[in-house]
Amino acid sequence: KTHQLMTWLLRVFFAASIGFQVPVKLFSDPYVIGWGFILYACVLAKFPLMFYVPQFEDVKEGASYNPFLRDRLITGLAMTCRGEFSFIIAAFAL
Repeated sequence: KTHQLMTWLLRVFFAASIGFQVPVKLFSDPYVIGWGFILYACVLAKFPLMFYVPQFEDVKEGASYNPFLRDRLITGLAMTCRGEFSFIIAAFAL
């Protein structure tokens, strides 16, 4: 029971420690808003990589579950998260 509480508290403290470092007043600066849109476009540009996922399993006609579609979505979303993590690493490197 304490493990669940510790996991929840760890998430809250991590989010708060990162969140408190962000100066909220800078969000109204057009320079920051512009860079935000540029970085967001770069993250979204990784999503179309899902179209390069090969089909490993045959999908039956009329099946309710499509593992190929699942694999594409997981790959596309995973690539966008990987790009976002790269921006975080780059921000700390500066």
